[in-house]
Amino acid sequence: VAAAAVRVGADAEGFLVERGGQTETWRRRFFVLRGGVLWYFEAPDAARAQGHVELRPGDSVVLEDDVRHGLALRT
Repeated sequence: VAAAAVRVGADAEGFLVERGGQTETWRRRFFVLRGGVLWYFEAPDAARAQGHVELRPGDSVVLEDDVRHGLALRT
């Protein structure tokens, strides 16, 4: 899915920093929230998504104490 297609009708979009899975390094990503799905891309004009997270009722966003301005998505 291209970023341009997901951005149409988006609820919110912008840059966030996400922690990688295996190496646990921090990477700047462009995120788009649309219809209960949080998509992430390398850039706003990326040809395809790096991934997505399907949000469900009961999921929450909480502050992370160990990271400055950090948030965590609890699913």
